[in-house]
Amino acid sequence: MDKIGFKSWLVKSNSYSSKKQIYDCLSRASRKEKELARGIENFTYEKAFAMDNCKDVLFMISHMGKNIPFQTTLPIGNRQIAPIMAAARKYILYLQFTHEKIKET
Repeated sequence: MDKIGFKSWLVKSNSYSSKKQIYDCLSRASRKEKELARGIENFTYEKAFAMDNCKDVLFMISHMGKNIPFQTTLPIGNRQIAPIMAAARKYILYLQFTHEKIKET
């Protein structure tokens, strides 16, 4: 996970109004990646993006995480999972943004 680039993108895009919110988003996206890596060998957002633009990841995180096909410590089906899923979606948006930037050059 490109934490430095993601943090910079969050700051530039004015996604959050405080440093704590940015840190929380980074932490949650990272937690989600680690949890997916527990069930999917060698998982990273970047590999998932290269494979299918994270469509499988987006499917798994839909419906409060109920589509995750393996045991996880995430609060599946609980409202507490919403910010974790939102952070993962933001990281996927960041990957789309950086991919578009690379295409332009």
